[in-house]
Amino acid sequence: MTEILAAGALCPPGPPAPGWVAIDDGIVVEVGAGAPPADARDLGPALLAPGFVDLQVNGLADVDLASADPEGWRRAGRAQLAQGVTAYFP
Repeated sequence: MTEILAAGALCPPGPPAPGWVAIDDGIVVEVGAGAPPADARDLGPALLAPGFVDLQVNGLADVDLASADPEGWRRAGRAQLAQGVTAYFP
């Protein structure tokens, strides 16, 4: 099922401007500027932006990824996500 999210600012190339994003099964399938389709969920003044990808990380918070247990990996992932990182390469 496709969900459409609209916000006061979208990060396309160029300065942020009002827009919307259609997501189907976790995949962005369409992006639009300006007024959203009628069935969009309005997020108000939020900024819709792509997640960051950290291409090299050895550890963070109190976690050394070279020796981390599964809980340490979870803590590291949560710490990355809190900073806008949606994927990382340890």
